[in-house]
Parts: sequence; C-alpha cells; structure tokens
Amino acid sequence: MARVKVLIVEDESIIAWDLKKTLERMDGEVVGIAPSADAAVEKARSDDLDLILMDITLRGDRTGVDAAMAIRGFSDVPIVYLTGNSHLIDDPEIVATRSQGLVPKPPSEEQIRAILNMTVAP
Repeated sequence: MARVKVLIVEDESIIAWDLKKTLERMDGEVVGIAPSADAAVEKARSDDLDLILMDITLRGDRTGVDAAMAIRGFSDVPIVYLTGNSHLIDDPEIVATRSQGLVPKPPSEEQIRAILNMTVAP
C-alpha cells in the first residue's frame, strides 16, 4: 500500500502531535500540521496531498469549514472533519464542502485506519 500523504489541520498541539504519531505508526506520511484555516489553505496549495484531516473549530476568524471551502476552489483532495460536535454532519455548510465524513475527536486508531483505507485506491 502506498503511503498516504496527510495534512493535519488542528490548533491543539497535543491532539495534532497524537494524530501525527498515530498516522506515522500506520505508515501515513504527515506532510504538515496547520494550526489555522489560512495555513491549511496555503499547505493544501503547495503540497501534493492524499488526505486532509480538518478540525472544524480553529483559532482565529476562520473555521475549518471556511478552509475546506477555499480548498475546494482548487482541489478535490479528500477532507475528513474531526470534531467534538458530531451533530454537525448534516450542516449545510459542511455538506457543501463535499467532505468524506465527520469523525468524533479524538479519533480511535480503528477510525484512522478506516480513513486511510478509504483514501487509498485499490
């Protein structure tokens, strides 16, 4: 299986670090950690990505949903939201970003493995 190149968008450093370590144990390649919507858009523009794990609530004026909408302007990279608010799955703004789903934070190793498997073409 090819290594999945992942961008983590998370403003809580402990959660981001834990996700990074888990992904690396599963042979994922973390190409970066973006702590803000603007940094996420910039990284998505400059890097060749297979997957974005996107926190919805970020510090600053823009959310992960805002970042996803901007990214959709130039890329169809799969985006999976990470959030403590799983009731948002049917939110019209989230649906408009054409995400591959919403996973509760913190995701389990089983959930991360399922996300990686979904991303890799057979």
